[in-house]
Amino acid sequence: MKKERLRTRKELAVFLKELRLNLTPAEAFLWNQLKARKFQGKQFTKQHSIGNYIVDFYCPTEKLIIELDGEVHNNPNAIEYDENRTKFLENVGFKVMHFENKMIFENLSAVLKEINDNFSIKNKYYLAPPFRPLRSAVTPSLKTKAYDLYSPLLHHWNSFPYLKN
Repeated sequence: MKKERLRTRKELAVFLKELRLNLTPAEAFLWNQLKARKFQGKQFTKQHSIGNYIVDFYCPTEKLIIELDGEVHNNPNAIEYDENRTKFLENVGFKVMHFENKMIFENLSAVLKEINDNFSIKNKYYLAPPFRPLRSAVTPSLKTKAYDLYSPLLHHWNSFPYLKN
């Protein structure tokens, strides 16, 4: 018996691509904060399929799902659908967070703090790893490279005596 695929279902690929290209304003605003590991160094994907559902944002390392709810979600059918989807996702082992669209625009810092508070590994501040250039016997030192890069500018600067102190 073939195991059912839970994430990234191939039959939803075309629909997912369309959703990714046409984000709502709230999704685009939040995505700008989450993309490219900008937020706490965590990877997020947008419009990700899990089972038969498509979630707005997904962080695989935290198994965290973020859903943005607009006016469309305020009718009884949508509320029931969202509850069933949330139950399914939580039963499979995901953490699901819901935010209203207006929260994204009015209080983004509180939204980001709440997302950070739901990470299993807490990072109060994310610091990028320090830059360490590769060194080898053939490569000149970083100081030499910097001097070679800026020496034409220094020469040009020194040719104007009235600019000196």
